[in-house]
Amino acid sequence: MEIALQYERNEGRAPEAKHHYNPGYDIESRGVDEAVERIIEVKGLSGAWNDFGVVVKPKQIEKCRQEPGRFWLYVVEFALERDRAVLYAIPDPVSLVDEYRFDGGWKVLSRERSGAVQSEQPTVGRRVRLADSREGMIESIESRGLLMHLTIAFDDGTQEKRVYAPSQVLLLSDNGND
Repeated sequence: MEIALQYERNEGRAPEAKHHYNPGYDIESRGVDEAVERIIEVKGLSGAWNDFGVVVKPKQIEKCRQEPGRFWLYVVEFALERDRAVLYAIPDPVSLVDEYRFDGGWKVLSRERSGAVQSEQPTVGRRVRLADSREGMIESIESRGLLMHLTIAFDDGTQEKRVYAPSQVLLLSDNGND
C-alpha cells in the first residue's frame, strides 16, 4: 500500500488510505483543487505478476462501474521488496474487459452434465505436473467452498500449497504420463 501512496504523492496528488475493509477500494487521491481524482484499488503481489493474475471482487467491480472516470487498479509486483517493486496503474479496468474466458477449470463448477463424462479429480497420492514443468505428489487436499487447495510435495524436496486449476495442475496417470 505504501508504494501506491508514495506513487500518488510523487504524481502531485494527496492520497488517503482507507481502512482495510473499505468496500470497493483502498485509496482516495485528491488533486490540487482537493477534489477526488482517483479511487484506487491496490493489489500487492509478493512476486511477479503472472498468468494467475490478481483477484478483483464484486464490490470492486461495482465501484469501478459507479466511478468509471476515477477508478484505477494498481498492481504492485514485488510489493514486499521496495527496491524491486513495480507499480502498474490501470484506469477503469472493467471497461477494458471485452470478453470472458471460461477454461476447463469451470467443469467442476457445472451443476449438470450430459453423457458419460467422467471428470477426473485430484486425489491424495496422485502425481501431478505444474505448468512450470515441476512434478510431485498431492499430499493433502482441503476443500474451501468450490475451490480445492492442494499441498504438493515436489520431486526436488520442496512443498507448496496451491489452488487446483486444471490449466495449471495436470493430473498424471498412474504410470506418470499425462
